[in-house]
Amino acid sequence: MFSYLKNNVELIKYYEDYYKNSFNINKIKNDIIKIKINIELLDLYRFRIFLDACALLYNKDKIEKEYFANLFNDDIKNYLNNIKLQFPQAIDIIEKVFKTKIEDNLYFEFNKEENKIINMSLWESKKILRNALAHMDYGSFISYGGEIYFFIISHKDEKGKNIEGIIVEPLFHALVHTYYLNSVQKSIAYKHTCIEINNKCTFKEIRYKGKEKYSGINRCHPMNHKAIYSKNLLIKYNFLKSHENDFEIKSAPIDSNTINLYENILYKYLNRKYTLEEFGYFIKSIYDIESTFSNFLTHLIQLNDTLIDYTKIVKSNKLDLLDIILPYIEELKEDFESELDFKLLFKLLYIINFSFYLEENNIENYELYKIHKYKNFFIFNPVQMVEFINKKILDNTIKIGTEVYGDIFYIITKIRNSVAHGRIRFEINNSKIYFVFQDTFYKRVEEVKIAVDDIDEFIKDINSFIS
Repeated sequence: MFSYLKNNVELIKYYEDYYKNSFNINKIKNDIIKIKINIELLDLYRFRIFLDACALLYNKDKIEKEYFANLFNDDIKNYLNNIKLQFPQAIDIIEKVFKTKIEDNLYFEFNKEENKIINMSLWESKKILRNALAHMDYGSFISYGGEIYFFIISHKDEKGKNIEGIIVEPLFHALVHTYYLNSVQKSIAYKHTCIEINNKCTFKEIRYKGKEKYSGINRCHPMNHKAIYSKNLLIKYNFLKSHENDFEIKSAPIDSNTINLYENILYKYLNRKYTLEEFGYFIKSIYDIESTFSNFLTHLIQLNDTLIDYTKIVKSNKLDLLDIILPYIEELKEDFESELDFKLLFKLLYIINFSFYLEENNIENYELYKIHKYKNFFIFNPVQMVEFINKKILDNTIKIGTEVYGDIFYIITKIRNSVAHGRIRFEINNSKIYFVFQDTFYKRVEEVKIAVDDIDEFIKDINSFIS
């Protein structure tokens, strides 16, 4: 069996293949019908945890602090109590094994001194879970028949105390699915963005400034109202006008020179004619990678969950149920509008997985010289890099004899920190698309970037470490 991180690499490659020439929805439907997909259930569940970790890390601060600080109402205290009823077998096994009661929580901490399980609140659980995921302090996936019911986290709190406990996997998945996808269909949208193309091209962003809070039990909320994301501009305009006190709308015109630049870039990277929808989606991803990446993760989670259902159906030999899951694949047909964006975001998944590798294996012990393509990175502020390297040499983090690799140490550190806080974006420069990784600390901002033209060689290097 592949390791957790190696399994992530293999499944990223597997799903990436379906998106090579837009999303080949007919191929995957045919593969399902003809039972051509053969992935172990446990591997699909492990990949689900990876995708959920990506979504939580990328969106948690954006939802809870930046865009939607008043997200949760008091109904959240009953959320897990309601959702756990969907997983009676998993809940029953966990409660019997650990002699505890799962109520309004998804994390249970081991108290070794008193030899008992401590029930943590949902608020405490989320904080501990986020830190454990960011630092790769989790593993030991416990499965029954291939389904993961819980996994172990081992983490140090802010005071340096070692803490250990279990995360109930189906509740973790449900929590991410309901709160952290930036999706009107699945969770809550913390913002809406779109490209309006009439006589001129305009980027628009809609944020909520009203007082109504969101309940995961009931997803009705002004930010989820279908009128906001309607393609009918009149319907959208009338709704926003009638609720003008609830929304803040920002508009940014895009001049003709920029439009021409984007047209040339899109044609260059697709090497074919493109539709107006594809063009609009591409521009939107440049201005708003947050929504684009969230949408990408949402669709990949749905695809992976569908293959989990498929695998269960095949294992139980209830093949007549395959027709039930095909509509979930059909829902992904809009992905053809985002071919280029999705291709690039698969590259980002490899880099996120590598950042988890760095956390698991201690970045200070990393064999830096094995990264050959780091010179393709651009450093936003070389002075900041020199200061960082000198500091790491003085505290002996960068060992004597390895100083020559200080620049790659700086680069991968910035990438790791950027991933942990979801600060990643696209940038256009000299007719090229760049990935920009931003590391912020108080008012200090540091960035490294790499052109997508150079990313494949870098990914080949970093994937070679993961076994």
